Amino acid sequence: MSERSEFVRDLIRHERARTQLRSLIVELQELSGRIAQFPSIGSPRFAVETGIEELRDLALRRFPYVVFYGEDSDVMRILRVRHHSHDIPAELRGG
Repeated sequence: MSERSEFVRDLIRHERARTQLRSLIVELQELSGRIAQFPSIGSPRFAVETGIEELRDLALRRFPYVVFYGEDSDVMRILRVRHHSHDIPAELRGG
């Protein structure tokens, strides 16, 4: 493969990555708005598994990530964003 072909392929990959990143940011912003408007929308399942009260989670729709959030002094805070394949309860407990 020629240097020019590799360069073009690298540019295409770079642009695809930028597009994916922009899409991820937009989805996170949309999710943040839904959480602010409807704080109890997320599942409390990891609160039960980890013993962390008030912890809720919502999965992103177009990406394999889960957003963890909770209430802190009347403010909803996004605490973590994790890939769904991780051992999430262990990570949330600090393990």
